[in-house]
Amino acid sequence: MKWLSFLFLLFLPGCHQQVEQLSADEIVQIKSDIIRRSEKNAKDLINLDHKAVMTFYGDVDDFVVFGDGYYWGDHKTINDIWKDFTGSVKRC
Repeated sequence: MKWLSFLFLLFLPGCHQQVEQLSADEIVQIKSDIIRRSEKNAKDLINLDHKAVMTFYGDVDDFVVFGDGYYWGDHKTINDIWKDFTGSVKRC
């Protein structure tokens, strides 16, 4: 039993990874990128540009775009929603 405890303690330090902290400049850049991308998506929605809107969403198998605990929407679902929305809304 002592050997098992010794081996456990020997491998314990290697089990967790060092988390790299982001610099203040990197955090500002990430925030800026998120805001820029979100504003572009909003502009694409205003312009009813379905193809551009869909670049905001990753087309990856088993990627959930939204969910409420009961219903989950994947890329195809959100694509169909935006295609219907951008095709059926009339500009004033």
